Amino acid sequence: MKTITISDDVYDFLVETGKNILEQDNRCTREPILFVIESKCEEMRPEGYAEKQKIVDEEGNEESVEDIIQYILNDLEEVKNKELFFVNQLDAERLLREAKTLEDLFEIIDIDDYIRFFGDHWTLVHYDEMFRPKTSEGGFFLTEKAADAHLKINGHHYREPRTYVEYANRNPEIAGIVDFLKTIARQEQNNNGKS
Repeated sequence: MKTITISDDVYDFLVETGKNILEQDNRCTREPILFVIESKCEEMRPEGYAEKQKIVDEEGNEESVEDIIQYILNDLEEVKNKELFFVNQLDAERLLREAKTLEDLFEIIDIDDYIRFFGDHWTLVHYDEMFRPKTSEGGFFLTEKAADAHLKINGHHYREPRTYVEYANRNPEIAGIVDFLKTIARQEQNNNGKS
């Protein structure tokens, strides 16, 4: 058996981490596990393959429905002349003022043609919202406690963050570290139980 010398702080950290691993919910996933922080992101899709749509300006900023409606109302006579409305032109202004969502607008006006004729600074974007791991912020953790602490301090770097558990079955380094930490924690528990 080999012996190493470490500081009390390092030993306490290893024992505490091991205890957290032993006591945490594995979320019905076989060990060893890693807690991964996921963040909601938008993934662009071709037309017809997305659940959501938005209109963005040349800098990628989303235009509000209210602003889009105001632009259309400002161009109302020209839009009528180009026959871009799907509704009776006499009802178009009233329906525009009642619209609340982009989907409402799609039923009133041909947005693609409107953008082509009047909104060349806009782009209609098709996208889905997905949760994806965000590892650039150090998003892998051995314990849920550490992942939660990270989010408490750094949550502003994420969009609707959540923790997710990954089974690290093909990572022998993680398996070895987790086993080591659990062994230390168990030994400490046994030593404290004998006192």
